[in-house]
Amino acid sequence: SWLFLARKNFSIRWKTFRRELPRSWSLGKWVAAGRILVALSGVSITWLLMLRHGTKATGVFSASMTVCMLLNPFLLGIGNVLGPRAASAFANDGVLAIRNVVYKATWFIGAIVAVYCVLIILFGNKIVWLLYGDAFSDHQLTIRVLAFATLSSALGFAMDNGLWTMEHPQ
Repeated sequence: SWLFLARKNFSIRWKTFRRELPRSWSLGKWVAAGRILVALSGVSITWLLMLRHGTKATGVFSASMTVCMLLNPFLLGIGNVLGPRAASAFANDGVLAIRNVVYKATWFIGAIVAVYCVLIILFGNKIVWLLYGDAFSDHQLTIRVLAFATLSSALGFAMDNGLWTMEHPQ
């Protein structure tokens, strides 16, 4: 809504737009493709699981995944800080500076997510039981596999941010 209210402050310079479009698209196509694949992978897993194993297995997977993804707001918050910090490091000091930012962020994120995953491995079944009841409890193996997948994904988070910042998503 703020954009609508402030629309008089914005203008499109078509000459600049045409000049910058190819450069922006060289990165933008990778951003768009990545976002589409993430969206598809999130929903396709549950649909394929439902088609192959039924609704009970899909429910167990979704309940277990929900518990593993309770850390997601933390990762989104880190991304809101990491992206600008990486961009600033790259703009001011180049590749070596961004490498340092990514290295520290990977260790920070990895340590927190690892502790969270250990807690999920130890208590995840109880958390699922508290949230969803008996029908979804006693699936510790599913929770463990998803906890390791969460850790694996989180470890690449800072590196992804660094590559996006340098405009090298490939």
